[in-house]
Amino acid sequence: MLVDEINLTIKAGMGGNGARTFKALPDSPKTPSDGGNGGNGGNIYVQGSTNVSDLSQFRFQKSVKGEDGTNGGHNNLYGKRGKDITILLPIGTKITDTKSLEEWEILDDTPLLIAQGGRGGIGNHQYKPDIHRINYYTSDGRPGEERHV
Repeated sequence: MLVDEINLTIKAGMGGNGARTFKALPDSPKTPSDGGNGGNGGNIYVQGSTNVSDLSQFRFQKSVKGEDGTNGGHNNLYGKRGKDITILLPIGTKITDTKSLEEWEILDDTPLLIAQGGRGGIGNHQYKPDIHRINYYTSDGRPGEERHV
């Protein structure tokens, strides 16, 4: 069965949270901040394909979600970036965002970014001005873009 029109919800991955951790130094009252940044969320791309039945994969699947970034860790370890997802669509496909009314047309096999992943949060290591100050500030990861196309 050939499917030629679909409604799809696309959500890019959420960024990971920054870590709030402290390095324990032996025989020292100072505990410097060492929390790493969170990883960025995965992006959603569309790419042209010569297979005309590529839309049939969305006959029953109505949403696509990018992978979330992982949280930062201790010792200034950065979180892992979320995996990007590429959706294959037949060349000549027109995509319309139902809310913003943006339109795209797939003309070749060049990947096209549809939804940007969320940025990762900042760990407390980034906020520290020096070793003598304990810093509790961190930021959470940002949500990825969501589109109804």
